[in-house]
Amino acid sequence: MRTDRPIPVLATIALLAAILAAGAASPGRNSAQEATGEWLLDVWEQTQTQSRFEFKREGAVIKWTLSRGRFQSRNPRWGEKAAVEASGTVTKISETSAELVGKYDMSDNRAHIGKPMKYELNRTGEDTLRGRGIGAANEWFPVQLRRVK
Repeated sequence: MRTDRPIPVLATIALLAAILAAGAASPGRNSAQEATGEWLLDVWEQTQTQSRFEFKREGAVIKWTLSRGRFQSRNPRWGEKAAVEASGTVTKISETSAELVGKYDMSDNRAHIGKPMKYELNRTGEDTLRGRGIGAANEWFPVQLRRVK
């Protein structure tokens, strides 16, 4: 047995073989792109709340912006929801989910400006995301987004 070959080369070859095999097992999808969040980069909307998310890559980071018009909440405790603009970053990403953290940049309710918000989204189809969010009211609410075509 030869020992003059460095082990890292063998490990690299094994890793490349595994990646190629995974790509062959799922035609039409690039696992490396999926895991880096390329699937998320687009505009997504939630029509019932007039919310619009836009995801863009800036270097190694995925940033997001949210704009939402005024709307009447289904939760009677909340009443009419203020128009807001928010922004942040995607802090976790996988082939099937994303976690977003950010803050309110503008709101009809000035008390919200600068407050944190968080979203946990799961990919439920090529063009749909479902999950939950939490914002200024400090109470989780359901989120359902569709990719804008």
